[in-house]
Amino acid sequence: MLNKIKEWFVSLPIECQVELAYPNGHSLITGKYKDGPKESLDAFLNYMESDSLSNEEVLKRTLILYSVIDMIITLKLSLNWNIPQNLIDAINNSREEVSIPDETPTGKLAKEWEVAVDNALVYTMKGKELWEELNKSWTELKKKELNITDLMNFTIEYLS
Repeated sequence: MLNKIKEWFVSLPIECQVELAYPNGHSLITGKYKDGPKESLDAFLNYMESDSLSNEEVLKRTLILYSVIDMIITLKLSLNWNIPQNLIDAINNSREEVSIPDETPTGKLAKEWEVAVDNALVYTMKGKELWEELNKSWTELKKKELNITDLMNFTIEYLS
């Protein structure tokens, strides 16, 4: 079953993998924080490797990953993903009011800030869709291959 979770995980677009692994996924599993998204993703993927693990360790990791992924998706879906219109208006108005030449240090910083704000707005608007799609995919996997009966049989098999 650990391999089923890994197959599902690696089939996700890379941005979804990073969203699950960094920072919450990896730190919830190991209790350690990694330096950044790449390190966390690598560690998360490594955690799903089962080739040299004992049956007990495979079972433990399967149940932990099942719970952690469930928890992260549930938490992300519970967030308020709506951006108040007055905030969007204020951001757009401040852009119109301020005119700094791009070639100055302040202008370059303002441009970087503008790009960061745009990225944050896009992420927030698309974030809910991303987590709804992840939830749909995860729920499908749980129904087909990770349902409670399968988990119980898997537990009995690995502990025998």
